[in-house]
Amino acid sequence: ETDAGVISYQDAAASQGVTTTYVVSAVDNTANESGYSNSVSGVCSSEGPVITVIEPQDNFITNQARFTVRGTVSDASPISYVKVNNQDVSTNDNFNTWTKEIALTEGDNTITVIAQDEFGNQAQIKIQGKLDTTPPVTTSSHESGIYNKALDVTLTSSESDALVYYTLDGSMPDITNEAVRYATGSARISEIDTSITIKYRSIDLAGNQEDVQTLE
Repeated sequence: ETDAGVISYQDAAASQGVTTTYVVSAVDNTANESGYSNSVSGVCSSEGPVITVIEPQDNFITNQARFTVRGTVSDASPISYVKVNNQDVSTNDNFNTWTKEIALTEGDNTITVIAQDEFGNQAQIKIQGKLDTTPPVTTSSHESGIYNKALDVTLTSSESDALVYYTLDGSMPDITNEAVRYATGSARISEIDTSITIKYRSIDLAGNQEDVQTLE
């Protein structure tokens, strides 16, 4: 195509990622041909970078307000920048790997990663997650006391997907305790007909732990 004496050419056969060298000559109306121009080389690049987020995984849940996002970027062309939530990342290997510490807000969060190569091709990926810093609360169907019949006690967490840990011998309801028992959402202790000490607490998916409670 010609525009005000400038000739442009579009190479529809150019291969992605392949270097092509061009030279130009001109032919007038009487078939006189000029010599060749200087050579110009170029790489066809129309595909955007490929972003991989290593951490966190999509739909993550955490109780850490500051969080480090880690990932990789690959591209046939050099990468110009990678940004996480519009902030530049840190890299020591030209964005092959990168990290960025960000601040999360309580509740739902969206992490947006954008990468651009030197030809302006862009890629974007979004990671959804949640910051939860509130421990669950476990309630008991019965209070401490003396009863004249066998009891069925139910321990119910305020978060249905939290794990309820409990012991029946008065020991701490720690994960490492061999005497500990657990259930998701709620735990039912059936036919208690002797004097026991129940210690219990819930731990949610974000890792928040409530204080240990005691039922005697």
